Amino acid sequence: MSKTTDLAGLKERALTALETYGADQARWPEADQTLLAEIVASDPDLAAHRNEEQKLDDLLALSAVQPPSLRLQSHILGSFEKDRN
Repeated sequence: MSKTTDLAGLKERALTALETYGADQARWPEADQTLLAEIVASDPDLAAHRNEEQKLDDLLALSAVQPPSLRLQSHILGSFEKDRN
């Protein structure tokens, strides 16, 4: 495998990490964090993609998560009990 192929594979892994886990490298697979962060920082297209992912992360962080209703909780727990018996 050539260095060009290796680099292309690393860039693909970095893009996959960005799209799957978002811009925060702490959410990326631990074994890949440092290497992929270096790849993203050195590639203008990946850096731009990271900036877009950061905007999405920021938007999602503003969303309030509503707790499930008591009715929904009861339904889920009731389904679990039925499956268990």
